[in-house]
Amino acid sequence: MVLKIFAIQSPFTGELHYPGTRYWIRAPQTIADILSEYGSQYVIKDIGDGHAPAVVLDGCEFKDGKCTNLEDILLGASQKARDRYAKGSWPSIWFGKDGKGTPYAKKYLKDTKAPPPKNFLLQTESGGVNGKKELSEIVGKWHDFKTVKPLKLIKYLIEALCPEDGIVMDPFAGSGTTGHAVLDMNREGDKRTFIMMEQGNEANDDMYARSLTYERVKAVIGNDNLSFFELSNTPFPRAI
Repeated sequence: MVLKIFAIQSPFTGELHYPGTRYWIRAPQTIADILSEYGSQYVIKDIGDGHAPAVVLDGCEFKDGKCTNLEDILLGASQKARDRYAKGSWPSIWFGKDGKGTPYAKKYLKDTKAPPPKNFLLQTESGGVNGKKELSEIVGKWHDFKTVKPLKLIKYLIEALCPEDGIVMDPFAGSGTTGHAVLDMNREGDKRTFIMMEQGNEANDDMYARSLTYERVKAVIGNDNLSFFELSNTPFPRAI
């Protein structure tokens, strides 16, 4: 989808809102459908403001980006929007508690793909010291890896951001904590899979991909049922 700047018209005030230096994430038709939940029909039309077609109240007539019959349109639209606000459980685009703010996306729990965080981590439980200790228990103290992320922190982030049957991708795998965390969580009933990438540049004496990342995950699995691929300039990866 090509992102374009376009206006969104408030059903409360008739004001045209623009995304500033950014873009609206949702497509115009999706926004129109959501705003129609405030009781008035929305359409997508060119309003002559120099931007892409705007999402505006049906019936509004525009000249040079200004609604010429706003007072007549708002007579009914504003009251319908306030009545909708009074019912609670607002549409997923809202304009603040008084209806006069900038439009924001509102996400309800039932619409989320991953569960929200269920707890919090104390600083002592998420510090790098614990991560280094965990790694040493798996591969030994030889690794000298100084930026090991603790398992508890990574599990917390995975639980908060990824569905139980989702795919976790870590493009900077480092010591392999992400793969270790996913494997532990799957033993508790989850069904996630993971893909990890690590540069492993032997020319720079960086051998973590083969000697550390791979070895740690293999040790956690408990067998050799692990695929290790070396990416190259060829169209397909070469299995090692």
